[in-house]
Amino acid sequence: MRKQLIIIGIIVLFVLVGLSGCVIEDEKADYIKVTVTLTGGFWKSTNNIMRPHEPVSGVELKLMMVKDGGERMEFYRTTDEGGETSACTHTFNVYKEQPVELTASLFSEVPAELKNYTIGGAAYAVIPWAQIDGAADLGGSYSTSYSLSLFAYPPTN
Repeated sequence: MRKQLIIIGIIVLFVLVGLSGCVIEDEKADYIKVTVTLTGGFWKSTNNIMRPHEPVSGVELKLMMVKDGGERMEFYRTTDEGGETSACTHTFNVYKEQPVELTASLFSEVPAELKNYTIGGAAYAVIPWAQIDGAADLGGSYSTSYSLSLFAYPPTN
């Protein structure tokens, strides 16, 4: 009789745990952890094309990373004697179909000798979901680096 009561007690315990919603299972994350490292650069074009060019130091750039859905990181970096900024890094939880946009723009005025120059260059990039998804599974992680540059082109008159 005692053995039967113990067995019935164990069965009741399992039924109560099952009805309570307590289920031990391994939940998989529904995002990919994406770490982006971004640098910027500012260059003076000597002949209206991207190369050859000379580095411009002391120019402050605004570097932005924006995940679709609104998460935004802004960094302010000044170019060094090599025309490049120090790196900025941020990690996003990127959900399905969310690209990450990267931009670089001038935050300070250009040096006086470049006032009549036209500013342009590769100051925008997108990390598409297909690239992120192709590099890692949901619950995984992916790291990437980008460098965006602005150029000062001489007047054409």
